Amino acid sequence: MIRPGPVTVVERAAHAPAEAQREAFDRLAHEFTDARCAASDGLLVTDPEVRTTRLRWLGHRPG
Repeated sequence: MIRPGPVTVVERAAHAPAEAQREAFDRLAHEFTDARCAASDGLLVTDPEVRTTRLRWLGHRPG
């Protein structure tokens, strides 16, 4: 059995996350409608009603 050298292993390991990100985007791109993008962006805007962003507010436990 011939094993790959350390450089080959490192190159393949470094390439894997970029490929995974590209694959995830390709599979989900059709879900990113203008309305969904706007709703997601809205989670980052400070809401005066809760005095923080909705994203931070959603991460807190009630009470």
